[in-house]
Amino acid sequence: MGAILWHKGSGFGYDSTYVTIENSGISTNRTITPRTKVQMASLQTNPLQRNKQLTTIVAFTAAGVGASTLKLIDAEQDDASAWFSWCHPGGNKTQTAAESSVSSMQ
Repeated sequence: MGAILWHKGSGFGYDSTYVTIENSGISTNRTITPRTKVQMASLQTNPLQRNKQLTTIVAFTAAGVGASTLKLIDAEQDDASAWFSWCHPGGNKTQTAAESSVSSMQ
């Protein structure tokens, strides 16, 4: 029952300047972080998550005296991939110059 409550109220969102990660269940923990404070981001999966196309998102921030880690377990894979791209505004570093100019014209 606790896992169902936890999953139902958990989620994340982002816009041009902030990312919000909320873990909820019996209590709620919501963290709003400026994009400029996200130092590193990663996506992690295990075999059960891959089977259901889910991902764990992890953001490492430069908040406070030491670094902190924000984590959301079982985010939808497509949403997590879009968030990961948002965290890396330079985009794919292996993209060719021709691909880059085509995507910028669209």
